[in-house]
Amino acid sequence: MSSHRAIVRSALAMMVTLALSAASASAAGFGPRFGLTLGPDQVHAGFQFHAAQLARHASFVPSFDVGAGDDAITVAANMDFKYVFVQRTAHWHPYLGGGPGLFFVDVDRQSSQTDVGMNFFAGLQTPTRSGLFFGEMRLGLVDAPDAKFTIGWMFH
Repeated sequence: MSSHRAIVRSALAMMVTLALSAASASAAGFGPRFGLTLGPDQVHAGFQFHAAQLARHASFVPSFDVGAGDDAITVAANMDFKYVFVQRTAHWHPYLGGGPGLFFVDVDRQSSQTDVGMNFFAGLQTPTRSGLFFGEMRLGLVDAPDAKFTIGWMFH
């Protein structure tokens, strides 16, 4: 195994370990996410969790997705920061966010590549009895997938 791959795998393992330990310590939420990816064209599924409340409406919300399609398998570990625009009279609340991510792509099990990229996203969320339901659009920059359209839940 090359030293580059060993470093990337170690970094990914550390990010996932930190994310899972933060999730277990956080009572704020955890949940599934599903959607479509463009560039490469795939379906993806994964999970996210509310790791830390940074300010009144700002939080650290890491996510992990696996995508399949377009003759490739992708894995994304995103370290997202999110700001929610809360309006007292509205049922749906817009939000914006972004952050770095680690992206692994395996094409037909013949070649693979790992990159560090950047994401920006916008979405809408609404409270449910058990937490939140959301829909978002994510744009990738610097070696990230071009776009992702995702829905998901955050359970308390």
